[in-house]
Amino acid sequence: MRPGLGLMAAAVLVLSCAEGSCHKAPASTTAGADDDPRANVARLQRANALLQRQIDLAAGKDFYLVLDPAAGSLVLMLKGARLQQFGVRGLQVGHPRVSWVGLRDRRRIEDVIWSKGELDPPRLLDRLVIQAAPPAKEGAEQTGKEAEPTPPPVPPTPEELYPVPSRYHIRFADGLSMEVRPREADTTVIQNAGGLPLPTELDGRFVDKFLYTEQERDKARKTMQASCRRCHDSSWVDGHWERFMNTIQHTNGATLAATQLMQDIWKRDLAQNHTKGGNPFDEFIEKVWSDVWLFYANTIRFSSAMGGGGDYSVFADGKYHLSRAVREMEDWLKARKTGTEKPPAKKK
Repeated sequence: MRPGLGLMAAAVLVLSCAEGSCHKAPASTTAGADDDPRANVARLQRANALLQRQIDLAAGKDFYLVLDPAAGSLVLMLKGARLQQFGVRGLQVGHPRVSWVGLRDRRRIEDVIWSKGELDPPRLLDRLVIQAAPPAKEGAEQTGKEAEPTPPPVPPTPEELYPVPSRYHIRFADGLSMEVRPREADTTVIQNAGGLPLPTELDGRFVDKFLYTEQERDKARKTMQASCRRCHDSSWVDGHWERFMNTIQHTNGATLAATQLMQDIWKRDLAQNHTKGGNPFDEFIEKVWSDVWLFYANTIRFSSAMGGGGDYSVFADGKYHLSRAVREMEDWLKARKTGTEKPPAKKK
């Protein structure tokens, strides 16, 4: 969803197809259902129940949202009037986990009203009150002094007044919640300048179009550290974060070294990448290169973030395997350079 929805919604009406079943049925199946009186009755009953819920919401005094996954829209409404429509770029239904075991909730989430919604984190400023200037003093009109009161200030727009977090929840009664995520939910659209499905260029630069800005990263860091401080003091949090940033720097350096070796291999035509009609991820040495950043670097970062490092980050597809893969690439290239290099010219 778009992250511009920083509002208090008392209720949300979720229409059908929230589970991704919004594809139209084949024509033969639809025709058969239309000929079945019982199916028609059931469909009309569902439609009538949905209309009744919309009438109930429209009769209230609170804002409410109507989420339509099939149309890809989230509409803010009041008393049946459409106030603003937000585009829904992606929608996923999640269930809680306890000890890595999913606890699937059997309750229906479609065609029901999610009530008593509250923002998490809460909005810091509920409303802005602007006081009008006092009227002109009696007799000022005759003297010509202060005949006109000071014009009131122009109120800010809601977007200016209410800063919206890049990622937040709307929590409802009975344990239901809606998480609004930033930017594009579908990461398959990410593509760097070379046409590869990577969030960085091969020289290590970020593909900024699809990633957080520096300000957004700093804001997300502060939000994460605030949750850590609920249990740990600031010195522990700061030290943990410093070690984590050092891990990021270390793994980025190793990834860049491996990528530079891979670029040298491509340059010498020892493997075929996408620029020459090949696949940059299918040959043996390309898979070794992919292992460096896809598995080993991510494992090290995960261990540093969640466990503070330790043996897990070294031996469980961690630093040992990363350094070995980089050395393997270096030895692989060195062994093949012998037959590809031109011998130096003999001095006369």
